[in-house]
Amino acid sequence: FCSVNNKDSHIHVQNVQLLVNGELNKKPILCFDKIDIIIEVMLNISLQDIIISMVVKNSDKEIVFMSEINDDDDGVNPESSGLYKIKTFIPNPLLKPSKYSLTIGTNSQSMGQLNHFEDIIYFEIIDINTNRDQRPGFIYQKITWSVEKVSY
Repeated sequence: FCSVNNKDSHIHVQNVQLLVNGELNKKPILCFDKIDIIIEVMLNISLQDIIISMVVKNSDKEIVFMSEINDDDDGVNPESSGLYKIKTFIPNPLLKPSKYSLTIGTNSQSMGQLNHFEDIIYFEIIDINTNRDQRPGFIYQKITWSVEKVSY
């Protein structure tokens, strides 16, 4: 749970929550747990071109991935003034076991960057009884392998 307050801006983040399998502050986070992000934003004026972004970085401050609300083609952006609850998620398994931080940004293409909240939440993903955390790379995405015997 992290509370942010920047009421002088046209849009400000009031609260960010990380839910693990529907629970706040669940630890440890396992690599197959469901991770939801809840972002509460207040629009003080009507804005037609808001971009809300989420950046996940590893403990070396390298960007592992970024997502923006505009990535969703359903036109879910808030536009008129008011308080909004925005929900998104980190698909799992995606992140390999390690420590991460979450950065939230709010932006308007016509007005420039409005707010940027660096490393607003820290979290750690672990895996039990494997060595996935020792693998190179940033992500762990389970993929399907198939084997077909072609001769005897």
